[in-house]
Amino acid sequence: MAIPESQLETWARQGAIATAKATHESIRRALAEASSLRGLDFEVYVQGSYKNDTNIRGDSDVDIVVQLNSSFHSDRSALTDPQSFLQQQSYPPATYQWGDFRRDMLGVLRA
Repeated sequence: MAIPESQLETWARQGAIATAKATHESIRRALAEASSLRGLDFEVYVQGSYKNDTNIRGDSDVDIVVQLNSSFHSDRSALTDPQSFLQQQSYPPATYQWGDFRRDMLGVLRA
């Protein structure tokens, strides 16, 4: 089955780059200025088709990642007791977790 020429032309045209960039900048700026997120180590970046310049007009969304860098979950199940103790002393349990970040970040975006 042949692909219609009109479909090939649509796929050949890249999507709305300016709109994606403006969306990314707007979200990045809102999160950077939010007092509820001040002092947290996080990044905001684009990934997927826009990042790879493979987006096509009318058929792409914009994937924006908001990544918290200051908190992580560890699995100490493979460690010996002394190793587990040392790991826990070096990296105590987080007081600000992913759920907190998600709540605060979504609050900023909704506002």
